[in-house]
Order: sequence, then C-alpha cells, then structure tokens
Amino acid sequence: MFCINCGNPINGTVKFCTKCGARVEDAASQQPQDQQSQQSQQSQQSQQPQQTYAPQQTQQYQQYQPSNQYQSSQQYQQSQQSAYTQQLNPVKQKFSKFFAALSQPKNLIITIISAVVVIVLVVCTCVWYFRSNNNSSSTRGANSNPNAAGNAFNNASAPKALTQDDIISNAGKAYKNVIDSGSYTSTNFPQHYSYYYALWDIDGDNIPEMVVTASENFNIGEDQYIHVFSYKNGKIVSYPDIIDKHDIYEESGTIFFGGNHDGIVVARSYQTPENDGVDGLPWHVYTYKINGKSFDKSTVDVAKPIEFKTKFTTGSLAGLQNFVYPKFVSVNDLTDINNLIDTPNLTPEQKKMNKTINEWLEKGYQVFSGTVKRLSAEEAYDYPGTTPNDPNAKDEVMKSLNEGNGTFDIIALDQKRSGNGFRTGMYGGFMPSHMIFDLVSVRFDNSDKDQAAFVEKYAGKKIMVAAHPGGYDGGNWMELPARQPTVDEVHLIKEYSE
Repeated sequence: MFCINCGNPINGTVKFCTKCGARVEDAASQQPQDQQSQQSQQSQQSQQPQQTYAPQQTQQYQQYQPSNQYQSSQQYQQSQQSAYTQQLNPVKQKFSKFFAALSQPKNLIITIISAVVVIVLVVCTCVWYFRSNNNSSSTRGANSNPNAAGNAFNNASAPKALTQDDIISNAGKAYKNVIDSGSYTSTNFPQHYSYYYALWDIDGDNIPEMVVTASENFNIGEDQYIHVFSYKNGKIVSYPDIIDKHDIYEESGTIFFGGNHDGIVVARSYQTPENDGVDGLPWHVYTYKINGKSFDKSTVDVAKPIEFKTKFTTGSLAGLQNFVYPKFVSVNDLTDINNLIDTPNLTPEQKKMNKTINEWLEKGYQVFSGTVKRLSAEEAYDYPGTTPNDPNAKDEVMKSLNEGNGTFDIIALDQKRSGNGFRTGMYGGFMPSHMIFDLVSVRFDNSDKDQAAFVEKYAGKKIMVAAHPGGYDGGNWMELPARQPTVDEVHLIKEYSE
C-alpha cells in the first residue's frame, strides 16, 4: 500500500505516513479513489485525441504506468497549461513564420515590388473612377447645351491663331534658313558677283518678299540678276530667276520696287539713231509681277521720264510717281532679317517708327541712319571702306582741292548698304539713278546752303533722314569719299539721344 499524498510505501498497520504524515486510509476506501483518479485521467485523454502533445503523454504513461496513477497535481496542471497554450498559439505561430520569411532579402524585395504594384493599381483605379465621373458630367452638360459643348471642343482642339506679326516673324525665319543654306545662289548668275538682299512687299499681301540680286560693288547697271523668295501659307516659295538683259541701245538699268507694292521694276534709258541729239533720253520700264509661281512681264516706253532737277514724283508717266528705292544689304549681314523675326516683340514706338520709314520710302525717298561728320580732304580720301578712284593720285587730288584745305560733310552710315545717285547721259538726257552697293556713307552737297546749315546744326550727332538721290554718284576722281553718292532734299526723321 502507498501513501495517497506522497506515494511512500507503507505497511497496512500504520495510521499515518512515516514520510509526509498524511492519514492512511484502509485499502478498501483507497482503491475506489485510485480507480476514480485513473478513470478521470483516461477520460481526459479520450476527450483530446488530436492534441499535439498526446503521443508524448501516452509514451510517458506507458513507461511510468505504475507510478503515474499517483502523479502530482502540479505536474498535471503544467501538462494541462501546456496543452492550453498550444491550443491558443497556432495564429501566433503562423505570424511568426510570416515575419521570419520577410527577414529573408529575396522575400523582402518581392514583397516591396508587390506592394508597389498594388499601390499603382489602386491609384489607377481611382484616376479612372474620377475621370469617368468627370466625363459623365461633361456628357450630361453637353447634352443639355450642345452649342456650348461644340464651342468647348473647338476651343480645345483649334491651334492658336497666328497674328500678322507672327506670320511676318515666321517669314523672317524662313528667309534666314534660305541664307544659311546658301539656296539663294544661282548658276545662272555671274559667279564672281556678290549677293545682296532687300525686304519689301511686292505683291500687296503685307508680307515682305526677300529679293536677292547679284551684282558688282559699283553696279555699271547693264544686266540685272534677281531671285525672289516669298512666304506663302507657312511655306517658302522660290520663283524662277529674273535675268533682265539690256539691248544694244539701252544704257544703264536700275532696280526699283513698283509703287503700291506692285512688282519689281527695271528702268533703263536708251538712245537710238532716231533720238540721237534729242534733249532728254527716253526710258524703257520693265515690270515683273508675281503670278502664281512665276512672273508676268510688261514693258512701257517713256518718252520723257524726268526733267532736270525734278523728283521721281513728277514725270510723264503716272507709274513712275511711286518708284521705291530698295535697300540692299550683303547676305552676310542678317540684321534686317533678324529685325523681321523680332517683329512680335516691337514696342508701339518702334512700330510707329517703322510705319514712318515706310511712308517716306513710298514717297520715293531713301532713308539713311548714321552720324554727321565733317572730314578734311585727306580724311575723305582715305576714308575706311572706300577705294579712291585713282589710288596713286592722292597728291594731285590734294593739290587740286585747294592744297587739301577743303572739307567734306557726310553721314557715316550705321550699316553698309546700297544707295542711289543721279546719272547724267549724253546731250542732257538723264538716266535712272545709279545704284551703288556696300555704301559706308552718303555725302552732303557743300554748295547747297540748306544742306550746309543742316550740317552745322547736327554735326557730331546721330540722326535719321529721308532724302532724294543727289546730282552725283561719287564716280568723279575728285568726289570724296570715293563712290559715295550725294543726297538732296534732306528731311530729318529722328535725332537720337546720346
């Protein structure tokens, strides 16, 4: 028999356990309790057959069956607590495995990528949802007001309308591309000639054409070589070459622009056996007008175009009243083209000044800008940019000019350009004014009292003037600076502030 409290063996005669002091009951009363305890344990084991700790408990029970029937209550409670804890921890174990998997680098990268994809999908879904709502609202609004919807669509899809200034600027850009690419040249023109361009509207569409000519520096005025470029409907248009050749009776010829922006004019004086010795030479006037992609040419015979000391605003032909003097500059100078490109950025004052300049040009004047200077004879002879008519005759020229004490008054031009001077013909006949390229100055006529007073007032100042061609073109060996024409009827347009 054993003590039911500590399991110590005892004999059947003692009343108390010799080890723990517990009261000892007789065998008859002890056995039912042992059996009841054993049955209780078996009942608990049969109620939990799927628990993870069951195999271990079964093994212990089989190994220690003789003594387990007296297992302490503390061990039993620990066993029950372990089983209860395992029942409560399956979710915790799953999360532990999840976070352990995340600790691996490869799994972490995959997780991040997956998260990004999920976020992107969510954002796209939200955008689609809100856009769908907006479209639905727009559709409802369009159905309620069809005219408003149509206007909104047109406003959104139609490109910004170009202003006239924008179109002129785009024309300038197109002309600059022509110059930069070298496509202004022609194999039909003399290859040793230099190229120049002028900007002027010759067909009345308010967009300047680029008129290119090839010439020698001091144009002898025989054959004229012209190539015109235009800007139409957003594209550059290149027209066929104009080669205006003189006949055996014609003298020099000069390029003009037709009045009222109507074509290009080449005017030539001519002398035949029939008019030899007649007072005044007649002219042939050739006009080239744009027609589609080419030119229409017309010819007019003018018996007495201009009389002595008169302007182009008088004459026997109404068409001569509005000749415009071109301003040709070298193709190496893009100043005028850049000014065209900059048209949208002009101030109201600058636009007003450009309008004033054009009005003077359309009246038959030339417009020059520069500084008024008074030169000695030697300064005039050696003036930069000019070549004396006789480079070896300086001493003789100085002696002829009152021992070099004469003075020469000029406008030193801001820009090298073309200009016109009068040409006289035989028997008092007058030719069209002679065009000279690469001018660096224009001369005042010292014998004119009005011009002398003008020079006294503005000497050393920068000015802009309108003037007619004078009576000399600078071709005489004593006209200094050499090959610089004189001006006549000078009108002040602007005096620049210092």
